[in-house]
Amino acid sequence: MPIRVTLSVVALAAGLTSANAGTEIGHAGHVKEIDALACPTTEIVWKYLSLGQDDPRRALLYAISKGCSLIDKGTEVFVEDVSATGLACVRPRGKANCVWVSKTQVTTD
Repeated sequence: MPIRVTLSVVALAAGLTSANAGTEIGHAGHVKEIDALACPTTEIVWKYLSLGQDDPRRALLYAISKGCSLIDKGTEVFVEDVSATGLACVRPRGKANCVWVSKTQVTTD
């Protein structure tokens, strides 16, 4: 689990610096390449990233305490919203609510 989380952190942070992600509202898609860290709000994602720069363990404990989890690679999702800051709110198949992930971690079909 720690390696999966570390890889997700790296992908999330790298994805937020990339402006070209093919994620469109209202489209089905799936989580690419590695598991995606998913959080209930954008604020939690940003705080997690901020904490992670100095103390990755503290950042992970914060994210877990705020309801963040991992979405397995290949999971089917529906894109409900996108932010100008590089995040997408996706609803995994069979789930009621969307969660925020890096847009670069999701590809739309």
